[in-house]
Amino acid sequence: MNRHLNRVRDIKWNPIEHDLFATLQSGQANLLIWHSYPRLHSKSNLCCEIKASNKECNRIIKWKSSVEYKTISQVEWITKNVIALGFSNGLIEISEIDEHESGKNRVIKQFNHKDGITSLIWNGRTQYLASCSYDKRIKIWSLDTDEPIHNQEFNSYCYRLAWRPNGRTEDGIKATRKLHENFYFVCGMKDGAILQWNPLDHYEMKKKITVGGHVTALSFSVNGEFLASADHNQSIIIWTSNSIESNQTWTTVFKGKCNNLQGFSWLSTDSITDTNCKLALNSNGVKVIEKSTQRIKND
Repeated sequence: MNRHLNRVRDIKWNPIEHDLFATLQSGQANLLIWHSYPRLHSKSNLCCEIKASNKECNRIIKWKSSVEYKTISQVEWITKNVIALGFSNGLIEISEIDEHESGKNRVIKQFNHKDGITSLIWNGRTQYLASCSYDKRIKIWSLDTDEPIHNQEFNSYCYRLAWRPNGRTEDGIKATRKLHENFYFVCGMKDGAILQWNPLDHYEMKKKITVGGHVTALSFSVNGEFLASADHNQSIIIWTSNSIESNQTWTTVFKGKCNNLQGFSWLSTDSITDTNCKLALNSNGVKVIEKSTQRIKND
């Protein structure tokens, strides 16, 4: 299954087609999509390779070496055969994988920031894609339009973005997109702040949660009860709030140190009402933090 020459920087399992996952190699402009086991009459697990397209129409960033710098920085599955790629030059490409012809894919949509993409999140409830960038903007996109639905500029760039999952669905997508609770974001900033933001609040800035250094990782638990953050000073904090208000107060329930933190992942369940919360850390080996009856414990 090994087709990478350098270290794999990210692995993304398909949330719908559980046999598929994507791997991203550091410093590359292509993405590999794999089956977890070989298909019938196939000698390889490789499903397809997605490469950057239409280089001539994209904004080119040139460093002192005057070499074009365009690599994949972010990956996010949208459906079982559609995936979003964020690039270091600000481009976002939405690619569709041909389910009937192995190895084939095509770009179906392109969006742009003015600088490199730092985070991508797809929300299945609203059918929107959120992106943030070194251009200090957060944009929310619909695959049906070319311009962003919401576009917010900040004083510092947002390095990590998290979209709280516990919203609700109304009768029809248009009604769902009008619900305030479906647009609760937290934004991990370079200046060490975590901003609470809801684009339906007329872009009013919300309460800050301050951590020690610039935010390197940010993620909600599946049920939205907990928020985990990591910063440049190798601190990890887990917060909790039962409120769904935008300007809510988050209370610290766990704080610790994690050397060489490469990322973390919450236990995935089929229900946002499941209270079984576990957080796996990649920090010089795998560590697990789980919720007990009344407290968070570190295993």
